[in-house]
Amino acid sequence: MQRALTYAHFRGVTLIGSAGNEATDLGRPETDTSSPDFPPDIAYERPVDNSCLVLPTEGRFVLSVTAVGPSGRKSYYSSYGVEQAEVAAPGGDAWDYPGTPQYGTAGNRILSTYPESVLRENELIDEAGNPTTPSVIRNCDEGVCGYYAYLQGTSMASPHAAGVAALIVSEYGRDDAARGGLKMRPAVVGRVLRGTATDIACPEPRDVQYITGAAATVNPAYDATCEGGAEFNGFFGHGLVDAVAAVGGQE
Repeated sequence: MQRALTYAHFRGVTLIGSAGNEATDLGRPETDTSSPDFPPDIAYERPVDNSCLVLPTEGRFVLSVTAVGPSGRKSYYSSYGVEQAEVAAPGGDAWDYPGTPQYGTAGNRILSTYPESVLRENELIDEAGNPTTPSVIRNCDEGVCGYYAYLQGTSMASPHAAGVAALIVSEYGRDDAARGGLKMRPAVVGRVLRGTATDIACPEPRDVQYITGAAATVNPAYDATCEGGAEFNGFFGHGLVDAVAAVGGQE
């Protein structure tokens, strides 16, 4: 995988990766429960240390993105750490805003396109194609229907960062005579992405406990400690991506 990442980087691809959803300090991993991830359903729990890499996010040249919820806090599930976090972006957090009517609702997540076949397999739509849960939205135009689902994860956050990176290339890139379109060195894209992100300081206290689930109780599995200052820390990296600032605008 590292050879593939290196190949892409030196051919002008800005590599952006999800930090992961294991609520793990990537610089201090203790257990792995998600691999091997192919074939399906063969993952098992095993002790690990920092010599084990979560790829691609811990690969060379990859900008790792952590997730924040609607309140701006690090999402309970998001992996983090000063060793890898570059920037943060909206990833959703169902258990944000404890004690409010918004807690645990679909609106705390990110609306994304979703394949109809998967929705049918999981019985999230009925035989007629109507959603069976508020987490799924159906949109039809002239008899053609598309589906959207409220999701959460660093896989929701990293596309936000990738989108801002694309805007940076569209604003500052130069003509690519060989391939058409625009090009920009990945190192420069990363520098602009980091430099225009909005600084977010660690919460106080820095040892954070998360209230999750329908019972709204503290879940020790998601305990996390934020290290670093406002300009760079393990929860938010260099800050929250800012599309307006990235292209030279002002909010």
